[in-house]
Amino acid sequence: MSDLIERLRDKTRLRAVHGLSGWVLSEEALLSEAADEIERLRADLEREQLRLAACGVVALANTPESAAKARQMHDDYRSASCDDVVRAVDREMALRAALVAAMEIVQKERTRIAYNAKGAPPAIYDGYADIMRRLDAVIAQADAALGAER
Repeated sequence: MSDLIERLRDKTRLRAVHGLSGWVLSEEALLSEAADEIERLRADLEREQLRLAACGVVALANTPESAAKARQMHDDYRSASCDDVVRAVDREMALRAALVAAMEIVQKERTRIAYNAKGAPPAIYDGYADIMRRLDAVIAQADAALGAER
């Protein structure tokens, strides 16, 4: 605040030096202008804090239902950064949906292979068993990536 008051005083001195004495601000006017600037800066800070909080809320809302709800906000809280977060969350949800769909196919194929392996000669059974182990590893990795969301 002292920097702001000093700048306003310098502005007043310059006006006086250049013969603009009618434009010289009183100490009361300087303080009033400083108080107005402080209030404006506080409002800006509060709005930016709310924008940051909005980014966090949107980032955590990564299901279609929660995303739709989190994205309903007053325009004052929207920002370019929040829009970037929205796009990232949309990509995350699309990738998760694609992974779930792919894993459903893998699970069905694993079941089909397990069924075909029954009663097969040992050499063929061993081949099926190897394929099933690999599929089990992929399934475990996908389950770990999906976590409790699945």
